[in-house]
Amino acid sequence: MLERLEREELELLPLARTIIPGDHWFTIANQMLAHDTYHNENLNKIRSACGGRVRSLSAPEVSARKSVILPPVSPIAN
Repeated sequence: MLERLEREELELLPLARTIIPGDHWFTIANQMLAHDTYHNENLNKIRSACGGRVRSLSAPEVSARKSVILPPVSPIAN
């Protein structure tokens, strides 16, 4: 897993930076941050409603799951 992340950082990110224009890059980053914030807020609400008995998911579990509830994301206009 660490090798994959390192390879992505060394190979894919530089490629993406050259292909994706700067304003689109920040739009994508903003959407990702909004998604993380939305997920964390809802997880905290669920935890408090369940008395803190909800466990956190590990990274492989999270990436393999498809979330039904996602914040609205506007498409990137070219």
